[in-house]
Amino acid sequence: MTAFEISFGDVALSLILMALAIAVSRSQRLGLEKNLAIGTVRTFVQLTLIGFALRILFQASSPWVFFAVVAVMLTVASYECVRRQDIRLPHFFFIALGSLGLALAVSLGVVVALIIRPDPWFNLVVTIPLSGMVLGNGMNVISLSANRFLSELHLRRDEVEVALSLAAPPRQALHPAFKNAVTGAMIPSVNALMTVGLVQLPGVMTGQILAGISPVEAVKFQIVIMMMWVTTGVLSGVTATLLLMASLVNRRWQVRWERIPGS
Repeated sequence: MTAFEISFGDVALSLILMALAIAVSRSQRLGLEKNLAIGTVRTFVQLTLIGFALRILFQASSPWVFFAVVAVMLTVASYECVRRQDIRLPHFFFIALGSLGLALAVSLGVVVALIIRPDPWFNLVVTIPLSGMVLGNGMNVISLSANRFLSELHLRRDEVEVALSLAAPPRQALHPAFKNAVTGAMIPSVNALMTVGLVQLPGVMTGQILAGISPVEAVKFQIVIMMMWVTTGVLSGVTATLLLMASLVNRRWQVRWERIPGS
């Protein structure tokens, strides 16, 4: 198959599409113009810099480089989880950090040890791109599930208090809010899992095909990535919401409503 190549000038032409999006936003008074413009600049700058940085990193052959890069990615992702919350939650940065770290270790560990089996195991060409893809989804699920969980607590406060007053364990009293939070946050991931290949061709698969790889081979990698992507979302969302739930309940099985502004 023929591999397609594009220049930076060709990449710049994609700004035509963003200009169209900004024009539509302005004509409909959506107020997205500033964020779209800033996001476009950041996309160009960040991806260009990371492209050159990865070219240098991929020449390294040390597990410490892998751990250092993943640590930075986890830190940034955890900070974004905190920044996306409408209210500030105690210890939420560490909740997100631990949840993302656990989910990444499980999903990446299975793929590296049992499926791709790179040599050496920390091969940066394999581990860094995979880590970035799944961490992005885990970050989104944690952000959505935390926001949804707090909203559910607001709506169900009386229900929760009645259940606790009847000696229901906190996990039981808060389970409806927990369930709705995680399942709601997983809707985009589940939809992607259901429609992949029918409605959308994922970016990794499309990129490999454009690079000249056989569609059948590209599909194999995409299936593995989808399994990692969804599993990381479930594990990180469940873990983070459970830890958040634990942080909002005291030893006397009372919800610490004072930790939730507006409750």
